[in-house]
Amino acid sequence: MGDIYAQLAANRTGERRFLEMLERFGVETVAEAAKELQDYSERLAREAIRAIPDGLYEAEDFVDDNGFTTEPLKVKVAVAVDGDRLRVDFTGSAHQTKGMVNSPVCSTISSVYGAVALLLRGGAIPVNDGLYRPIEVHVPFGSFLNPDQPLAVRARANACHRVYNAVMLAMSKAAPEQVLTSDHDTTNAIGMGHLGKDGYRVYMEVVGGGWGASAEADGADVVDSYIGNCSQRAGGGSREGLSVHGVEEYALRRGSSGAGTRRGGLGARRVYRILEDDVSFNCYSDRFRIAPWGLFGGRPGEKTRFLVEREGETIALESKANFPLRKGDRLVIEIAGGGGYGEPRKRAREDVERDLREGLITEEEAREVFGLEREALT
Repeated sequence: MGDIYAQLAANRTGERRFLEMLERFGVETVAEAAKELQDYSERLAREAIRAIPDGLYEAEDFVDDNGFTTEPLKVKVAVAVDGDRLRVDFTGSAHQTKGMVNSPVCSTISSVYGAVALLLRGGAIPVNDGLYRPIEVHVPFGSFLNPDQPLAVRARANACHRVYNAVMLAMSKAAPEQVLTSDHDTTNAIGMGHLGKDGYRVYMEVVGGGWGASAEADGADVVDSYIGNCSQRAGGGSREGLSVHGVEEYALRRGSSGAGTRRGGLGARRVYRILEDDVSFNCYSDRFRIAPWGLFGGRPGEKTRFLVEREGETIALESKANFPLRKGDRLVIEIAGGGGYGEPRKRAREDVERDLREGLITEEEAREVFGLEREALT
């Protein structure tokens, strides 16, 4: 309900501001300015598309599973560049599936738009209908990217990220300087519930990972995914949640980033100590089986993993799961890092030395992966 109230408040604020603008400038002026802004975005988008060589660029990426079987779900894309137009076709993608990883077609198309908006001039084109006019998207009816009957879509971020990834991977063949490598690529949603004497308590958190690298920059560390909008909290959520667990550790996950001329971002490591019996844990995530990919010699990031440490035993959890926790358990959440871009041994020496100094890589990695000379390690 908090989300719904926030949306209502945002819309009411937008309505009020829009009416103020109409009163200040007049209906005709506002309408003409809106038209011109959209036409301006369209002109820039078409110009940027014309700079990409004509051709058909194909790629595929995979969601780990649907939460019930281990079969990966393919996202297959073909991007046709023809003059100043793009056609993005997902024919060949996996059929609609059991579980909650299906994506409504509106979310699928939005993910395409997000990827293309970043590809064209690095996201500098104003985002409005004009930017999207040169883009045609075809999503087969009955695929898990456009289901033909009511199906669960709560974890649609898994599919939406693969849509984004597949478009980026396809366009890396045509516009290598404009793409990003793969990141942790989902909403890493974890939840805990407990029924106690004073009622039922629920805790939910979204834990960030590493972004992919690009030709010009390292990936960002410990952030929500490309198409997400959640912030990272150091305290571990609400006081209600903290009554059944405590946060023992919140840190960068050392070694999670993919090496490259530009390295991927690091994921988070978060450890919870469970303080009560009969705590139910539930989660949906991804990149447990298929690692974030790098490009042009860049190495993949480490995969995500969720673990329960219990009386000397380590229990590996699935990416989409429900699991009962006990008092004294340690719940370990380790999120994937981003893929690297370019050959690691071409990374600037000062960047390798900084990563080593800050503890982001080991001396062995600096020497064996990045080629830092032994005397620089002393």
